[in-house]
Amino acid sequence: MNLKTVELTRGILEVDPTNISCEEIATINANLHRGASLVDLESKGGKLIFTIEKEHKTSAAKKSPE
Repeated sequence: MNLKTVELTRGILEVDPTNISCEEIATINANLHRGASLVDLESKGGKLIFTIEKEHKTSAAKKSPE
């Protein structure tokens, strides 16, 4: 996955915390500022695994039955 150009709607990024680049941090930050949510963050095998999902706006709240 090319972190420079991708705008995530849903994605999993694996990052080595001992060698994370400013570019990777900026990409994660930019996606979060565009309305994405960090839905999971875990550490596995020495890597940080970010799961990011863009919120999909739905129509207004459903009307309750009368």
